Amino acid sequence: HGRKVVVVRARSGHLSALDHFCYHHGGPLDTGDIEDLNGRECIRCPWHGYRIDLHTGEGVYEAMDGSLKSKGHKQRVHSVRQEGDDLLIRLNRDQRPLPSDEYY
Repeated sequence: HGRKVVVVRARSGHLSALDHFCYHHGGPLDTGDIEDLNGRECIRCPWHGYRIDLHTGEGVYEAMDGSLKSKGHKQRVHSVRQEGDDLLIRLNRDQRPLPSDEYY
């Protein structure tokens, strides 16, 4: 379908699949760092440091007061599961447009 997806396994062991290109300016998330941000597993875009929740696709940031804030759903998240040595990915076909769709 021409959609490039990045699959990551967070420290918790949870597998996540997201659109490969960051919603902000198309940075390659396959080279992003995995971080814990106030208990949320996130990937950090290597280009501009934007953080994306691995479970929801929300853009998240830490406010000046230390609280966690959401920019809303920005990144398309896909279903992924492991069967033996295989990873099975089901693309999210929700018709609601998301900013990460711009790169496809």
